[in-house]
Parts: sequence; structure tokens; C-alpha cells
Amino acid sequence: MSERLIHTVRGIAYLTSNAFVSLASILTLLVLAPAAALRPFGRPGRTATGRVLALAGGLVDWERRRAGIVLRRLLPTHGVPTGRTLTWLALESTAGLGVSLVAAYLLLGGLNAITFPLWWAAIDTEPVSPLPGIVVADWGTAALIPLIGLAYAVVLLAAGRYVARRAATASMTVLGVGLRTDTRRPATADDVTVSGAVLAHSAEISRIERALHDGTQARLVNAGMMLGLVKTSLRSATPEVTGQVDVALGEVNAALGELRTIIESVYPPVLSDRGLEGAVRSLAAGCGVPCEVTCEALGYVPAAVEAAAYFIVAECLTNAVKHSGCSRVEVRLSRDPDRLFCEVTDDGRGGAPVPVRGTTAGSPRPGPTGTGLGGIAERVEAFAGRLSVTSPPGGPTRIAVELPCVS
Repeated sequence: MSERLIHTVRGIAYLTSNAFVSLASILTLLVLAPAAALRPFGRPGRTATGRVLALAGGLVDWERRRAGIVLRRLLPTHGVPTGRTLTWLALESTAGLGVSLVAAYLLLGGLNAITFPLWWAAIDTEPVSPLPGIVVADWGTAALIPLIGLAYAVVLLAAGRYVARRAATASMTVLGVGLRTDTRRPATADDVTVSGAVLAHSAEISRIERALHDGTQARLVNAGMMLGLVKTSLRSATPEVTGQVDVALGEVNAALGELRTIIESVYPPVLSDRGLEGAVRSLAAGCGVPCEVTCEALGYVPAAVEAAAYFIVAECLTNAVKHSGCSRVEVRLSRDPDRLFCEVTDDGRGGAPVPVRGTTAGSPRPGPTGTGLGGIAERVEAFAGRLSVTSPPGGPTRIAVELPCVS
């Protein structure tokens, strides 16, 4: 399936599923009005109105994620003021509902029209009205109905993606979620989306890896070869001279070893050769205990996210073998349109300390940061991801990670 078709299908799904968001918005407003009349507005959880607003906040978060999938961006998760939330609920209850109903009619009406001859024959060809204003009583008219369905499909496929992006942009604008940055001033944390930072960092990782592998490493290899030739040509030289050449050659080889370590810490070559699934299976093959890997179709994963997931799984396996006393480990990799999921479970003794979320700042760092669960938490936080650790005494220990991964 082509990338354009995938995004078109996502757009159509956004528009049609928006009917549920609109219905939830209507119900929220219907509950909110009498609650506000009975009690003044208060903080979420303190009054009936506050509790309804808290539910509305969950609905806003759901819409933010849906819009992010359509816009192919992970949008900021800062709080939305009550006024903007109410405006958005009103918009979804009216215009949003209208757009979703039109999209649903084109989708369901198109499917109904395209398949009409099949089910019309099954009901003994009685006169029916498959579409508003059209009555079919003979096969001549019935044969034309699928053409109307195809016209519906063409309109939906042609306009679905465009309308969905417009609707998602309008929704985020009403909620005050920034979609653009002002190039006349430095970007702030609220301006830059996580997906943009990850994609930019992925490009930088690829550039550094190519520069080190194809440039610096190649020069060091050539220098080592030239020193080897010099040593061969100095057979009659004094031991001091040949000793100095040996020292220089040893330094070059040491530098090559260190460079290869740096390259692997930036972007392990196994990721380039085998992809994330193959790289994780390679880790599992070298694990000290039996390790089973389950992987769904991941599609394109940015290099920075790929490297981070690889190092997270590697650290989890190392911890399991060293500290848990486990006899078996399971690794699961899966993906939805905007997140990559990594889950590592072992049958060890449990009791692993749950890391406390810190305040790590800065750009995502795919290479080694720290060790243990603290290092994993630091890496996940750098990507604005989520980490869940479940490790009751006696086990099992389950480490689940979500990383942003918009494609």
C-alpha cells in the first residue's frame, strides 16, 4: 500500500470516526450545562462541573492524538484553558458532526451502492430506494447504481485526506495547540513538536554515522596500511625506527577500535543491516537466557527512535540476566501510527526499583546515557516517551516503553 493511500485512509478514518467525538462532545455539553447551573465552576475533581471538565480534558487529549496521526506530528501536551475547551466542544457538536456525517454517508452510501445489485437480487428484486430520491424497480436502473457508488468513492478518496487535514488543523487551532513556529524568534519547547525533533535528530545521526564510517574510519584504515608499507620498506632500519613505526601503527589500530565503538554507540551497524526487528533478534540470540521475540510490522521508524529502542531492549536484557535470576525473557515490538511499543518481560524474582521521572532536558540521545532502569528512564524521557515498570516481589518483571514514532 502506497504512503499516499495510507494517509488517505487515515484521513477518511479520522472524518468518519469524528462522529463519536461529536456525540461525546454533545453529551459533555448536556451534562456540563446543568452542572454549571447548580454549582459554580471549580477545579477538576472538586465539583460536578470540575469532574465534567476533567472528562472533557480526556476527550481533548484523544482529539490531539487523532489530529497528530492525520497531521503526522506529535503535538504538544500542555493544558488547554477552559474557554478553549468549551469552544472546541461547541464546534465539534455542530460543524464537526456535520462533516463527519457527510463523510460517513459517502463511505457507507458508496459501499451500499457498489454492492446494490448483489443484495437486491437476494431480496427477489423488489422495488427499493438504495439512495435518497432513487427508486429501483428494474435491472436497467440497478446497473447504474454502482456507478453512483464509484462516484462517491472517488469524491471521498480525492477529498478525504485534504478535508481531514483541514479539520484537524482547525480543531488544534481552536484548542490553542501550536502547529507552526515563528522563524523570527528562537523556538521554545512548546513550539517544537517531538516528532520534528526526532526526525531532525534522526537525520543528524545518519549524517554523523556516514561521516565517521565513510570518512574518518576510511582515513584511519588508509593510515594503518601506509604505516604497514613503511614498516615493510624499513627492514634495514634501526630497531628504534621500526619500534616507532610499530607504536604509530598500534595507535592507529587503537583509534580504529575506539571509533568503531563510537559508531556503534551512535547508530549500531546491525540496525542498518537488519532493521530494528533483526537487530533485536540478534540481541536475543546473544542473550544469556532463552529469549523469545515477537514483532509486528513496524514500517518506517526514524533512526533516532530505532537506536533508542535498540539500546533500551539491550539494557533490559542485560539487567534481566544480571539481576533478576530469570530463566526466560520475552520481547515484544509493535507499532501504531504515532507510537512504537517495546515490552520486555522476564520470569525472575522481581522487586526491581521503579525509576522516578526526572527532569532530563535536551535533544534525544540514542547512544549510551546511563545504566539500569535509571538509564532507560532518562532515555525515554529525552524522547518525551512513556515508561512503565511492573515488578512485584516474586516476579515477573515487565518493562513497557512507548516512543513517539510518526510516519
